Amino acid sequence: MRKNYTFLKTLLSITCGFIAGILSAAAQSYTKAPMASVIQWGTVWIVGAYFIARLGREAWLSALLGALFLILSVFGYFWTLDLLGGYVSGAMTEFDWKLFSRWALTAAVAGGGLGLLSTFGGVKSAAECLAQSLIPSVFLAIALFCLFNLAQYIDRIGFVGLMLLIAAVLHAGVYRRYAGTARSMLATLALAVIWLILRGAYFLMRVLC
Repeated sequence: MRKNYTFLKTLLSITCGFIAGILSAAAQSYTKAPMASVIQWGTVWIVGAYFIARLGREAWLSALLGALFLILSVFGYFWTLDLLGGYVSGAMTEFDWKLFSRWALTAAVAGGGLGLLSTFGGVKSAAECLAQSLIPSVFLAIALFCLFNLAQYIDRIGFVGLMLLIAAVLHAGVYRRYAGTARSMLATLALAVIWLILRGAYFLMRVLC
């Protein structure tokens, strides 16, 4: 008879999410570029939510675990910034419940989606490939971003190598025996390019607005 560890998995998701939020806020205050980009891109949260969600044996539980992880990450992040005296740029000087609510809602939707994506496996369809490439593509995108701005990051080429190594390890860990297939590698590369386009669009919107 299979034991039901739903409660323990839920508690693990809540705890790990909260800790991830605390560590991200604390690290953001002291980390400099280019390592700061790893935090700013939300990679720790995305990876954490994805792999915690994979503990769920059913789609609904995976979605729940992913959503809880990200919601608690947001809460831990805001709570820690409040303890540290506000956001680095001064944009937030105390716990902003309205801002937290908006981010928590976004986290719930994104976490639930990540949880559902974590249930995919194989390379039979484009959807399966894209779902599994989501995590390694983030780190690949960071590496590509640094390479495209090599003049700025030439003295930190080791960081680029580290991001490529993490991307490769995650790619292999997610795809397992399908890691070497052309479909899996193309999916990871395609999503990395999409991440770069989205990041560029974000900065463009900030400049224009």
